Amino acid sequence: MQPHLPTRNVRSTRPIINQCGGLMMVQNIDVVLKRFEQPDEVRTFEKGKFEIVRIGGMTIGRATYEPGWRWSLHVGPATGTSSCSVGHV
Repeated sequence: MQPHLPTRNVRSTRPIINQCGGLMMVQNIDVVLKRFEQPDEVRTFEKGKFEIVRIGGMTIGRATYEPGWRWSLHVGPATGTSSCSVGHV
């Protein structure tokens, strides 16, 4: 198990390699560290849960399903859809 790391903002100056292979300095990079162990929101449903983390303008979700979970049985009837309409990566 990984140690608990709180969400935090980090400001740093560090060298990076640009796309052409040249070295350049980038100053004041804001880095946000967030973990699903402390999600911003948790949605639970029969035989599963959905954890949400928001970073900037993005929302990232992680779904966990128990054995036997099926869209057609556990989500579809409530939403009136035959499949999920959200894009997945």
